Amino acid sequence: MRKLLFFVLFLILAKATTAQEAPEASASDSTKVFSVLPEMPRFPGCEFPDSSLAFRQKCAEARLYEYLYSRLVYPDSAREQGLEGTVVASFIVREDGSIDSIQIVRDIGGGCGEEVLRVLQMMQADSIRWRPGYDKEGKPAAVHFNLPVRFKLETPLPYALVNGDTVYVQVDSLPHFKGGDEALEQFLRENLHYPLLVEDTCILGDMNVDLLINPDGSVKVLNVLDYHGLGFDYQFEAIQLATSTYGHWVPAMYEGRAVPTSYMLYIFFEPQGDDCAGLKLKYEQAQQDAIDGLRLFNEDKKEEGLALLNKAIEAFPNNANFRYTRAQMYLALEDMEKACEDLSAVRKNMVLPMVEQLYPLICR
Repeated sequence: MRKLLFFVLFLILAKATTAQEAPEASASDSTKVFSVLPEMPRFPGCEFPDSSLAFRQKCAEARLYEYLYSRLVYPDSAREQGLEGTVVASFIVREDGSIDSIQIVRDIGGGCGEEVLRVLQMMQADSIRWRPGYDKEGKPAAVHFNLPVRFKLETPLPYALVNGDTVYVQVDSLPHFKGGDEALEQFLRENLHYPLLVEDTCILGDMNVDLLINPDGSVKVLNVLDYHGLGFDYQFEAIQLATSTYGHWVPAMYEGRAVPTSYMLYIFFEPQGDDCAGLKLKYEQAQQDAIDGLRLFNEDKKEEGLALLNKAIEAFPNNANFRYTRAQMYLALEDMEKACEDLSAVRKNMVLPMVEQLYPLICR
């Protein structure tokens, strides 16, 4: 069974009962830097009135854990090599709560040390102010802080929750339509209806319907991707068609039992007007241009590949698939302005998680 990998962080915050001076030169000035203090520094956000010191220490540990965990990424190299272990970082928490002199004092390789360093430098760049440590006289003092971060590979659950529905992402056999792919294509052709008001119009477009196939053969629409921005009336018909497949499915199997998982239905709306015969052929050519353009771009024939994508988009400027593919090309060419234009066009048609993540970074 294929295993996905992720990491678990373990944070161990230093505790002390006595103050030990370890004067040494700082990176920025000549202030004494202690090894340990009666009260060690704490990550901010936990200095609640009337709370105990023990509570504040535990709270600060949890906040620090949350900050790191939400930003650290298990490096691909470490995952591929199966590397696990503890990276130890060291930095100085200054009297004003700022941190500096960040370094990795113990690494396990595979880019894990670099990843911890990156996140701590992000903390420094964000000007996050810790509650400083205090010496035996009750005065703020600079102190070394050692932070162990453990990277551990785990096998996740075989399913995920999608808007409250259990969807298996690991299966032994995929769901399939009774009678096979040809039977499914015939069912879709015979049961696809068009909005009443567009029978004589040259409207063309395709959609993907993400369908949840349950163990009992029932179905539920999880999402609709409208690549051409055809709108609600067409989306409604696509949903009606998808849900009409109820009872026609053999469910997915996992460890000898039927389980719920998703299946992506492709639905194509052909132009219906008498004068639209050439539009379908035009779209098929644009799709081939997009496929060939991507292949050429990946073969390092970037200008030729981009030219074919431009040709496809000139023919169908609202096609989100074409625009997203070209946005990826512009990102590879570091043309952020043009990439932003294409991402903006995609967002007008649909919400894609990847686009929503890229958009604020690219279109600042």
